Amino acid sequence: MRYEELRKAGKEAGDKNFCTVIAWAIINDLSFDEAQLEVGAWAYRRFRKGVHLRHYLDKMLRFKDKRAIDVTANMRHLGVKTVRTLKQNGPWSGTYLVFVRGHVLVFKDGEVDDWSKDGMRRVNHVLKIVED
Repeated sequence: MRYEELRKAGKEAGDKNFCTVIAWAIINDLSFDEAQLEVGAWAYRRFRKGVHLRHYLDKMLRFKDKRAIDVTANMRHLGVKTVRTLKQNGPWSGTYLVFVRGHVLVFKDGEVDDWSKDGMRRVNHVLKIVED
């Protein structure tokens, strides 16, 4: 699981509140340090402080020649209400950024890559990440 190695790297660096950094690293196949630098530069994230990725996502994705498509309504229609039901409601392909209250995670190729994978946290917003 990619999440675990990134989480370990974050803890070893003395960082915390880094779910945005981990999500960015998974989306773009980056190391924790590379993702930390990019999120810091583009989303003004300070060390050990969280940041609201949705505010900066479009700008950040443009640097990577990617874009986000809002698929929240489609997911709701298919019965996705919580993190746990993401996997249960169909074989998904591609990369999705999933926002829950106070947290962001990645759902990639049918797997939730996060500590909350079996959780009942309510999904607030889902964006599909595609190449431009």
